[in-house]
Amino acid sequence: MTGGGIPPKDGSRPPDNAKATSERWTSFLPDKPTGRVNPGDEATSETDVTLIALAKDDKKDAASGAPKEPIFSSRRLVILLMLGAIFSKMLGLLREVGMAHMFGTTLTADAFRAALTGVFLPLAILQNETVPAVLIPMYRDWRERARIAQRFTALAITVTLLGAIIMAGVAWASSYWVMALVGGFTAEARELTRVFIMILALGMPASVLLNILSAAEIALGRSRLATIRASMLNISMILGLAVVFLTGSVLALPIAFVVAFNGLALWGVITLRREGILSFEDLRWSDVGEVQKEFWRRIRPLLAMPIAEQANIWIERLTASRLGIGAVSAIDYARTITESAVLFISQPLGLALLALPADPKPRERVEKLSRPLLACGLPICVWLAIFGPEVTAFLFSRGAFNQTAVELTGQALRGISIGLWATTLGWVLLRMLNSAGQNRQATVILLAGFVVNMTSNLILAEVPAAKAYGPFIIGAGESLRGFVLLFGSAMVLGCGRLVLRLTVLAMPMTLVMLGLGLWIDQAIDSLLLKLFLSGFVCLVSIIIGLQILGTGIPKLVVDRLRAKFKKNSVLSDNGQAKQEDRGVAAAKGLGNMSMRMRLLRSAGHAVAGKRGIIFVLHRMAPQEEWARKLNQGFYLNEAFADQFLTYLKQNDWDIVTIEEATRRVREKDFARNFVVFTLDDCYRDTYETVIPLFRRHQVPVTLYVSTGIPDGTMALWDAGLEEVLMTRDRIETEDGPLQLTDHASRVAVHRQLTALWDRNDPATRYRRFCEMNGLDEAALRERHAITWEMLESVRNDPCVEIGGHTISHPHVASLPREEAVREIGGCMERLRERLSVPARHFAFPYGQPVDCGERDFEIARELGLGSTATTTKGLLFQDTDVMRLPRVNINGHHQSFWAMEAHLSGLTSFLARYKR
Repeated sequence: MTGGGIPPKDGSRPPDNAKATSERWTSFLPDKPTGRVNPGDEATSETDVTLIALAKDDKKDAASGAPKEPIFSSRRLVILLMLGAIFSKMLGLLREVGMAHMFGTTLTADAFRAALTGVFLPLAILQNETVPAVLIPMYRDWRERARIAQRFTALAITVTLLGAIIMAGVAWASSYWVMALVGGFTAEARELTRVFIMILALGMPASVLLNILSAAEIALGRSRLATIRASMLNISMILGLAVVFLTGSVLALPIAFVVAFNGLALWGVITLRREGILSFEDLRWSDVGEVQKEFWRRIRPLLAMPIAEQANIWIERLTASRLGIGAVSAIDYARTITESAVLFISQPLGLALLALPADPKPRERVEKLSRPLLACGLPICVWLAIFGPEVTAFLFSRGAFNQTAVELTGQALRGISIGLWATTLGWVLLRMLNSAGQNRQATVILLAGFVVNMTSNLILAEVPAAKAYGPFIIGAGESLRGFVLLFGSAMVLGCGRLVLRLTVLAMPMTLVMLGLGLWIDQAIDSLLLKLFLSGFVCLVSIIIGLQILGTGIPKLVVDRLRAKFKKNSVLSDNGQAKQEDRGVAAAKGLGNMSMRMRLLRSAGHAVAGKRGIIFVLHRMAPQEEWARKLNQGFYLNEAFADQFLTYLKQNDWDIVTIEEATRRVREKDFARNFVVFTLDDCYRDTYETVIPLFRRHQVPVTLYVSTGIPDGTMALWDAGLEEVLMTRDRIETEDGPLQLTDHASRVAVHRQLTALWDRNDPATRYRRFCEMNGLDEAALRERHAITWEMLESVRNDPCVEIGGHTISHPHVASLPREEAVREIGGCMERLRERLSVPARHFAFPYGQPVDCGERDFEIARELGLGSTATTTKGLLFQDTDVMRLPRVNINGHHQSFWAMEAHLSGLTSFLARYKR
């Protein structure tokens, strides 16, 4: 296992190159000591001390030249941990929505949340960030000694046994523990809490063991257990909710919790033993005593923080239990919303600050961070404070989550929102203290915040007037802690006045948000309209606030949008994407994939899984011609299509025919993701541009032919009109002459005439238009129509599949049955007769629900067709009906890899269904 960075079981280590390992960390760590950890001192126990410990130990190893096993790069480790946290947050929100639906803020919800606190509170020292902060540097120090696997196994066993002893104590004293924890509960609620604790306690040793195993993996640069632990717990809780729904037994919730922890711990033990990280062979009592002594010596400086944090939770639960049923769960529901600020703002910024060198003059950095966070945070907090009940109702109000639950959670949300902006910025400034090596000061500030939080809860809970506000007082206590974090950190950094001044500058737009928000709250009753209007006002307040505080963000966004609109999608306006430069352009587009594209692709794989997608296009033009087209949305840019085909092949998508796609759907063969490209109508550019492009890439395209085009019976009025408008400066219409002076005027006239003619006998109107302007309609049609000879020349091409698209391109659903049969069946027969092809697949013109209905699908079945395609957005899965295949239009106005990834991930299909 030496290649994986794990030493052999005999304790010996192969030689390795310390320089190569150190270079992996260079992108994460500064070149100079940052003071992130004081010399000779253990890391303090703030959040993210895992990364502090990693940084500390890695710099020590690099300086000493000690050989180390290969590890993942720290950037990758941080990204994996953050993505795991984000995914877990999404699952957590889904879990909370399910809890709200089934239990609301009832006795069961309160009892279960109190029970969770009851089992985690006694494990405070062995949970949270304390164990990783100690074990990561400790484990890496052991690499200088023999028997590392045995040492780690001895530590894991002894600490897990300690967890088991705590479990036994909790179970034995469960009645007393419940009384101490939530003495304000009714007798029935206390008994249910006790039962939950008795079951949940069975997962306590596994929880401790998982924390130990996760820390060891992080020390080796891995993140499997740390990344999936919270997600697996959320998934198990969601499954537990499903069991409760089916059986009615609420005991399924704690049982799911226990099964998740024990199952994941068992998997971790088996995996790490197989990899040589754990070894039960040749264990010695001397190992147990030695590792325990070292472990507790290292952890002693960190004990204050988890004890203070858990004491704060204890006081909070005790206070909430005295406020009445529903207060405990209401606070947790509110935190589901507000914790996103820490997860998506404070944590990423904090990690970045920890990775930066210490700033001897932090004022400039504090100012740069504070301006946008205050401009955004204050209006959002006011919005949440005013519309907390509405936000709660929108997210959770269903099932058992009744109006009382909405009011309780709304109160908690309002209380937390008062200081959420301070908490968010405070955590960021706290990380600056960590980065500067001021860990003791940061610890003092955190402890002061917890003391203020606990004191406020205890005092306010005893004030009769305050009790009327319910969970609001708990949230307000959390806000007070946020103020302590913010202004305490700012003062230690020497920037207290600066932060106060910037807060005052952000107040005008905050007050505007407050005034307009209160007016909207009183004037509008509709929930959705109220949230929409207030959200819009909040957004405007933020934009103006960003400008007032001089962040430069609005100007930057405007400049980037202006620059983007000056481009023709991914290609520049000069349009000279020459054939020989296409490979370079494609490589550049693929190499510069943005984070949002990566997230979309990951989300597609995670949520949608293996899938297929059918793209539909109509016409294609070279870049220089596409830039001059009046109806650009109808055309695909050939250069972009070239890049996109390369992109798909490089990202492991199969490009197949409709015949192959329907086979995979029928046989449920989704071993690989696949794409189908279909082209409707078939103009001359199908033969001249589309087929050659797909032939160069050696991938197939399916042509849905309207036989009236090669037969010459179908008026190509749209193509003829566009050509005339592009080539003339003046035209005659039924309403008089029109001057065409520039591209914009031509586009406007084209839109006006197509809107007037469509669905209003366009062929007749077009014929009259040609007569008025002295045009040869037949010659115009010939320049744009594909011919039978062209189709015959490609019918046996392996890159071409031919299907039908009616005779005259009508709205099939609006036709009498006999005529619909003629349009569908006549088209297919004509293709078979003229081209000698199977012609088993068909696409409905327009393809929306109003254009093809159940009758039309039934006609297709009676005619023996293999599939019919619509233009309803969607992906292909195992249960897709091949007689109503969904397709996604590649719009010429949205030609970018970002838009294509949105299609491939299923995002646009989801939004289309949501709109319907």
